Amino acid sequence: MRTLDRILVVVSTVSALTLGGVYVLLRLRPESAWPNCLVAYAPQWTWFAASTVALLVSLRSRSRWLKLANAAVCILVLPVLCGFSTGFPSRGAHSPQDAGARVITWNTHDEYRDAAQIRRALLSYSPDVVCLQEAWDDAFDDLLPDWYEARRPPLRIFTRQPMHSIKRFGLNRPEYRDWLKCTTRVGGRWLVVYNIHILPAEGPQTLSAHEGELSEYLHETVLRREMQFRFIASHVTRALPAVVCGDFNTPPTSRLHDILSCCLADSYAHTRFGLGLSYLLAKEVPAWRIDYVWCGQGLRPLACRLGEAGPSDHRPVIADITIDS
Repeated sequence: MRTLDRILVVVSTVSALTLGGVYVLLRLRPESAWPNCLVAYAPQWTWFAASTVALLVSLRSRSRWLKLANAAVCILVLPVLCGFSTGFPSRGAHSPQDAGARVITWNTHDEYRDAAQIRRALLSYSPDVVCLQEAWDDAFDDLLPDWYEARRPPLRIFTRQPMHSIKRFGLNRPEYRDWLKCTTRVGGRWLVVYNIHILPAEGPQTLSAHEGELSEYLHETVLRREMQFRFIASHVTRALPAVVCGDFNTPPTSRLHDILSCCLADSYAHTRFGLGLSYLLAKEVPAWRIDYVWCGQGLRPLACRLGEAGPSDHRPVIADITIDS
């Protein structure tokens, strides 16, 4: 074997072992230790970029098996480490009337100065239900005139049809944000709408302000976040169809995502082919899919897509859903 081929074998082997180690860490408790935290919340394309480099390097080798092995690693990395979805939209999903309802969730990043732009963008998608996060300012009060609104800033829900049973819910602890819930009609049938924003860290406490060991901080953070995810999973009503929207601050490869996917259908994962990166670094670079429209019992996602970028650092998630008969 040539010296170059030996080097290429070593590079490919190290790449494969590293990505295997990343997978093992992802299956452990995310965020409970700093390596897990870095792995679970690195930009989703990070691991595909690493495997692609190894593939490109292997192309210089004469070994067909080395090329095939690196190509296989690339293909496996996409769904396993990057959260690449392989769903497809259902027939007739492109019409909100066929779907029953079009639901939008959007973290507007408190862009109250651009409320008019946000309004135009929302109306261009012809939604039936809109859930906003980080909509603190009074400028959002009249965002959609003639719509029905439930508000508990920074959360807001807008619906075309009248609302009933508007409530806040949550763990009733000062370190957690309340979440918002309402009931409305879709096609003559009841639909429960949840709007949720899971904080990425331990309440208002930030890492820079934390006193004590980093491992203790991360361990406490994951316990608090996991508690919220399990509470949501147990709280979503089974009596009526429910749609759960919001910014969950966790990618689809994390175990926190698994907690909800066991009882709710991720609209993007079920109907879309791609990464669906909804969060933009510096409002420009797609990095993570952390915004979701989840469908509960009695609901079925038909299609899901991302809206245009701007002015927020999140892109809106637009889902067509139907209530099963």
